[in-house]
This record gives sequence, structure tokens and C-alpha cells, in this order.
Amino acid sequence: MRWQSILYREDDGGLQLEIEPMFQVPDVVYVPSENQWAATAPAWARGRRLEILGKLKGMAWHRDLEWREGENGVIPNDHIVPGSLESTQGGGQLLAMRLFDPNSQLTSAQARQIWQIAVRQFAEQASGTVSLFIGARVPGSVFEMVALPALKKNPNVTLEWH
Repeated sequence: MRWQSILYREDDGGLQLEIEPMFQVPDVVYVPSENQWAATAPAWARGRRLEILGKLKGMAWHRDLEWREGENGVIPNDHIVPGSLESTQGGGQLLAMRLFDPNSQLTSAQARQIWQIAVRQFAEQASGTVSLFIGARVPGSVFEMVALPALKKNPNVTLEWH
């Protein structure tokens, strides 16, 4: 379980589902529709949507999740978005701590708080032009409630809205 995705691995293959971290409500896991799954999942995972989702949903994650079906696709393999918090050294260290995993010593609230602090610090230390997509903004998300206010206050950042 990552901050912005949930990773399923099997033998040499892997796939990810996108997560929208929310501020005060359960985080949203975007589950591809059956058609999207068939179109975007690796060959070994096609036809196994319900099985894989059952395994992921059956884990005792230290995270409150809402599983929402939509038109998002499956992200193949083990992909971290370049320039994201998770792609930084500090983000990598947080990922390595596996704060949301079932055997984590932290509660869901504690793990969430640690990541939210990291999101705020990441935005406070950003510099340069930050491209934002208006349609991608999710009301009540950690991005909207934590990152965006910090970016707006950051004098070293220029926000570019698309």
C-alpha cells in the first residue's frame, strides 16, 4: 500500500490501482470497470479482476478506503510518478516503512497524519512552475486541503492552471 496507489504483485508481474488520498473521509481507490480492466491490465491479470480485487480488499490495511469503480485504467508494474512526493528520497523512506500495511505498528490515523505532514512539507519546499489541472482537483482531497494551500503560500512557486 502506497500513499497514492495500491500495488498487487504476483511472481514477476505487478499492477497498481490509483488512490486519491482524502483529508477527512476514506481514501478513494479507483477500480477500473470490467472493460477498462480488460483493456489496460497486463495479460496475466486479464480475466482475474474479481480475484485480484478480492485479495486487495481482503487485506486488513491500516487505512480507511472507499473502492470506487470508474474508467481509470490499471497501472502496469511498479510505477511511481516522476516529480511526486513518492519519487523523492523522503517519500521513498516513507514507502519503505509500509505505514498502511496490516502489520504496521501505527493506526490508520497516525499513518495518514505522517503522510499529510510530508505532503505539506513537499509543497512548502517546491520551487518553479507547478502545472495543475482544474478537472483533476478532487473536493476534500489531501491535495486540495493540504498541498494546494501550501503551494499558494510558497513564494518560490508559480501555479499554472490548465
